[in-house]
Parts: sequence; structure tokens; C-alpha cells
Amino acid sequence: MDHRSLYRYNPAMKAYFSQYKFQGDYLLRKVFAQELAEMIQKNYRGFTPVPVPVSKERYQERGFNQVTAILDAGNISYVNLFKRLDTDRQSSKNKKERLLSERHYQLIVNEEIPEKIVIVDDIYTTGSTIITLKKALEKVGNTVIKSLSIAR
Repeated sequence: MDHRSLYRYNPAMKAYFSQYKFQGDYLLRKVFAQELAEMIQKNYRGFTPVPVPVSKERYQERGFNQVTAILDAGNISYVNLFKRLDTDRQSSKNKKERLLSERHYQLIVNEEIPEKIVIVDDIYTTGSTIITLKKALEKVGNTVIKSLSIAR
């Protein structure tokens, strides 16, 4: 897997994501937006960013998708190629449970699928989300798929 992250996941990152995602502090979307934009411009020229989706329930609860909010704050254009069908919070599971749980993402087939894609997520924990999305894209012929996260 060709994956990069801006930062290591540590106690400071945990506190940031707790406030941003779980307390809904929407202003925090700006913290890494410029840095993410620069990383994409520098290392993913010609790639189309594809954010990891959140479930409808999580979106209604939080009021935003944490990944697309950061992309929007950085003026990064992206294409939503997936929708999430399940509602389980990955943060409530341990590593083994995350690896064993099935994630239900659906490829949105009415979108034209770009040839070169960088999947963008907030936190890379086990890699299972990105691997699931990558496999779905490979089934429709994509071979150049990379991934990027804020923290790992």
C-alpha cells in the first residue's frame, strides 16, 4: 500500500480528533487544511482526491464529514466515489475488531472514475478502510491508487 500521513497519531492528535470529530468543533477543520493541500499539490499531481465517506447517521450527528471539511477548507477539489452503508463507529473498536469487522461501502457508479486516485482519510489505524476502498476501485479497473491521511 502506498500510504503517507502528515503526522503520527499521538496523544495530541487524539485530543485534536476528539474535539474535532466527537465534540463537533467545525473550526478545527482549518488546522491541517493548508498542509494537506500542499502535500497533495507536491506529491499527488494528476491524482484525484477521493475522501472516505461517513454514514448518513454520523453526518447528521456531527453535521459534517471530517475529511471533506478539511479538503474544503484547503480548497482541494475532490470526487465522492463512495457512500458508507453501515453506522458502526470504528473508534469504539479495538484493532482486532476493526480488522475483523466488515465495512460496507458502496461505489457510486454514476460518477466517472478517475484513472489516478488518492484516497484521503483522517486517521489511518489498521488500513482496513483504505484497503476496502482500494479493492472496490481495482474491481472496476483502477490500478493507480494511493492513500493519504492526516495521522497514522
